[in-house]
Amino acid sequence: MTRLQTIFQLYLLRRRKDSELDGKKLIELPKKTIELCALEFTQEERDIYDVVGCLTRPNVACSLKRSCRSKDAWRPSLTDSSGQVQF
Repeated sequence: MTRLQTIFQLYLLRRRKDSELDGKKLIELPKKTIELCALEFTQEERDIYDVVGCLTRPNVACSLKRSCRSKDAWRPSLTDSSGQVQF
């Protein structure tokens, strides 16, 4: 377990939206709405978006196929040896 996960585990309670206490729902949520907005990226934003997409696409495909059993099966590095983010 990572340090961040350990810290989150100390402070966060995970509840499902259908969780009940004494026969009552813990929370009533409004109906979900989806709103699509078209965005125009600057060239720098587009470059970052494309890099993140290329780095995450294999992991998503692997997860969808359920062929990866470990969460750490594929972890890209976005930093160089000096710790600077590379794009």
